[in-house]
Order: sequence, then structure tokens, then C-alpha cells
Amino acid sequence: MKQSDLEELKIILQETTEVFSSGEVKVSKRIKCFNFGSRGTVGVDEDRARDFRLDLLRVLNNFPQPERQFLAEGRPSQEELEKVLRDKGATLQLIALLLFFGFWTHESVFCSK
Repeated sequence: MKQSDLEELKIILQETTEVFSSGEVKVSKRIKCFNFGSRGTVGVDEDRARDFRLDLLRVLNNFPQPERQFLAEGRPSQEELEKVLRDKGATLQLIALLLFFGFWTHESVFCSK
């Protein structure tokens, strides 16, 4: 992945997600939370995520091994994402965004009252 794409991806992640430690989750109607067990919880700001959806897809098209589509079987594993992003938090944030958009599936919970 080109450095410029990596930098843009990290900006997208910062603008659309927040990582929470156990028990620290903010309650909001516009935040969808994905619990990754002991690794933490990532909240996705629904409105901001939708604003950045096309940017995210464009960056993902430049991911190493472009034949391994994020939207199909054979998608990169968490370990592969960590190797590219070199950041476990950013990896969870990316997975949460992919889950939010339905590109991946995972049991999730809404953070709302």
C-alpha cells in the first residue's frame, strides 16, 4: 500500500471511529459499536462513516494483493491487515468499518439507551 493511501486510510479511521477500552463505551444513538472482546470495542460514527464510504473503498482498492477483494471470500485476515497498517488499533477500526458497511459479518451491539 502506498504511503499516501495508508495516511489517507488512517485519517478516515480517525474521522469515523473511536476505540474504547472495556467499560468506557460512550452511549449515543449515532454510534454503532463492535465488541472485539479483550481487544476492545470500536464505535463507528454512522453519519461520518457514510460520508467517507467512497474514500474508504477507493483506498481499499489500492490494498496489497488487489485480487483479494474486501467484499468477497478470501479477504485479508486480521493478521494481514496488522502487517500493512502496523497498528492493532487501526486494524480493529478498519474491521469495524468493514463490518458497519456489511462488507464483513460479525455479531455486533448498538450503543444506545
